[in-house]
Amino acid sequence: MATKPKPKPTPNLPAITEQPFINLGGRPAVYESVNVMAAKAEDYFRYCLDHEKTPSKIGLATYLGMGRSTLHQYSAKPGFSDLIKRCDDIIESSWVDLCSQNRNNAGVIFILKNHYDYRDVKDVNFRGTLAIITDEQIAQRLDAMAEMMSGYIQDVVDVTPDDDDSLVSG
Repeated sequence: MATKPKPKPTPNLPAITEQPFINLGGRPAVYESVNVMAAKAEDYFRYCLDHEKTPSKIGLATYLGMGRSTLHQYSAKPGFSDLIKRCDDIIESSWVDLCSQNRNNAGVIFILKNHYDYRDVKDVNFRGTLAIITDEQIAQRLDAMAEMMSGYIQDVVDVTPDDDDSLVSG
């Protein structure tokens, strides 16, 4: 059986036909239409309501037939970004609503802090005055402290030998 000869590359052009292309465009998109994805996402939220489940990003991604990272990649696609943001807002709202129920909220608080940038806020009120001092005043205070410390150090660490502490035996 005769095989076809390989086409010769055109001079000054790369030889792109000598090797077959494998997986050029990556995996095909799961959703080409925003409306189709929106309908499926709506089905997910309805499912959560019917089964008394709290919606989540991973739950939405799984229901849509993709991983969480792929769902995140869709948020960068034109048209899909608004849909993904809206879904994320619905999910966040559901978690916030869980906080208003009388139950152990540790897990809910964990989700909100780690996935939605919620933070504990502490108000710190300072009552008093701040003295603004100049560089000259700082230098004077440092000099005074150095002088005070030098006298202290000489008293504590006096290494001058006494007459009785002679190192030479004799």
